[in-house]
Amino acid sequence: MFLFNAILSLLIGVPAVAGWIRYPKIRPVFYPFIWWLSAGFIAEVLSIWSSYRFLNNNTVNNVYIMGAPILIVHFLRRWNHRFIPLTVCILVTIISLGVFAGLWIYYGTLARFFSPLVITNSTIVVLASVRFFSKHLSTSICYIQRDAPSLICLGIIVLHIYTIFTECFLIWAQSSNAIYAFCIPVIYSIINVIVNAVFLIAVLCIPLKIQFFLRRY
Repeated sequence: MFLFNAILSLLIGVPAVAGWIRYPKIRPVFYPFIWWLSAGFIAEVLSIWSSYRFLNNNTVNNVYIMGAPILIVHFLRRWNHRFIPLTVCILVTIISLGVFAGLWIYYGTLARFFSPLVITNSTIVVLASVRFFSKHLSTSICYIQRDAPSLICLGIIVLHIYTIFTECFLIWAQSSNAIYAFCIPVIYSIINVIVNAVFLIAVLCIPLKIQFFLRRY
């Protein structure tokens, strides 16, 4: 089961590679999204390697979870700074770094999974994405299935809502129910496949730079 989930987790590399192929032609405001996909793929590779090498991948996961909301909120702001003010970016950075440092000091190690950090940062990401999506939807002239920002926000919202639910459930149940403990990673893998497919479509829908856009006509 671990190997199956690990392979599916690497699917984030598909939209990442597609993004780098289109990188020279897409608009620069979408570059941080490609960086985030790439960081996610690298984190998954390092996580799998760490699991086999040290039988523990919590350090990699904790570091990635700490940085992910900072990058996500940053590229949401780059798409439209009216929806995500600079103060929000600064506040998210402070909260994420503060919770990460606080848990590191409290536990005295990075080798323990920081569930409170996951819940905090996932909640931040969901709130920021919902805010951006709701406001962007009222101003976009594209159909949602062809609008890159909308697709990206939807993928992020679905993925992180399930992450919040999973972490809260595991804390409450303490993983005592074997059936739920088995179902959670399976459901996550399915959601992961769907979200990465959405991200791939979003990458293919990212607007081109003006000079490349004009060449099509």
